[in-house]
Amino acid sequence: MKTFSSQVYDIIAAIPRGKVVSYGQIAAVLGRPRAAREVGWAMRNCPEYLPWQRVVMADGAVTGGQYAAARRAALEDEGVHFLPDGRVDMKKYRAGLSARTIEVVEYDPSWPSQFAAHAAALKDIFGKTALNIEHFGSTAVPGLAAKPTIDILVFAEDMAIVDSLNSKMAAAGYQPHGEYGIAGRRYFVAYDATGRHVCHVHVYETGHTSAQNDLLFRDILRNDESARKKYGELKQALSQIHNADPAEYNKGKTECVLEIRE
Repeated sequence: MKTFSSQVYDIIAAIPRGKVVSYGQIAAVLGRPRAAREVGWAMRNCPEYLPWQRVVMADGAVTGGQYAAARRAALEDEGVHFLPDGRVDMKKYRAGLSARTIEVVEYDPSWPSQFAAHAAALKDIFGKTALNIEHFGSTAVPGLAAKPTIDILVFAEDMAIVDSLNSKMAAAGYQPHGEYGIAGRRYFVAYDATGRHVCHVHVYETGHTSAQNDLLFRDILRNDESARKKYGELKQALSQIHNADPAEYNKGKTECVLEIRE
């Protein structure tokens, strides 16, 4: 289970550019409405690549001690305007937050073209260090119901170069999340204006076991109608049972994935 701090960072990564949220909003979304102070403690160690400047006090005040001026400057660069007393106008710039929910929809024929658009953007960012870019996951399987989030595998020549591109990825809308639970991976998420996940980018060195397993599973589902049907029905059921718990939703798929892959 993720730590409280990790959950805070996930929410921060999803705050749209040019918007702000309060510490209390984050605490409420995490089901702990009285934990605003704990959110503040987590913020002290917030990874620098996340848009930490978008978290302010409930009244719009910008805190951060010696970093307050930098936080204000970063927000102004995003088009956020301040009231005469130095506070953010929360009525205008406050973003709505809600807990992430699981939505499984019927196959969308536009998913391959959405992948192609993301792949072109990623190729421009990674350049020659991207040896191959693959569409995987359920949106890569024609006819399979899926969460409307494009999953992309990037096989990289040099992970040190990948790490040096975090700021470029963030500027392009792909927020870095580090390894995010899988050793050797670099994980990025693109969000829409509501904070919904629209694209997950998984970067590995060529030959990484997790990446190879993901491609194997994709190919099995593409070619085995019975496996595709079984997996699709399971996902639909899990999305109803664990609609507000992505971790349990993913956990519920594990046995089926291993069974099909073997």
